[in-house]
Amino acid sequence: MMNKKIKKSKRPLQVKLMIAVTVIAVLVIIPLTSNIMEDVFRITGRQKGYSEETLFQCFIDNEYGMLTDKIEYNKGVGRKITKEEENYYAFSDCYNAAVDYKMYIKNNEMTKAEEMLDKFRKNEEKITGRIFIDALVSIKEVYGIN
Repeated sequence: MMNKKIKKSKRPLQVKLMIAVTVIAVLVIIPLTSNIMEDVFRITGRQKGYSEETLFQCFIDNEYGMLTDKIEYNKGVGRKITKEEENYYAFSDCYNAAVDYKMYIKNNEMTKAEEMLDKFRKNEEKITGRIFIDALVSIKEVYGIN
């Protein structure tokens, strides 16, 4: 029989463990880093605020609460209101006033309800777009504004 020599690795056990730990760490860190970078790019892009197209999509989908959130965000980041966006802002203010109006009526707080009705009327005068005026008709029906 021949004696075969089994080749032993010249690397000590500590080095092998260190390589294994490094490979595992790299495999874990890469996906985490890519998720963080995705969030960073999304956030820095969002600092400009929501575009008119995004506001339009919320409006068309009847997501008036989400529309209000996005408009409040735009105000918070200091986005300038374009002429095209003015109707969205006025409509959002009308919607919020209508929601508050109904709440105050239910709670029998007539003074506050009247304040919300005045706020609704002032913002209603600012609206010029036909689709916004039509949407306000349904808002008035739902929230009991005459």
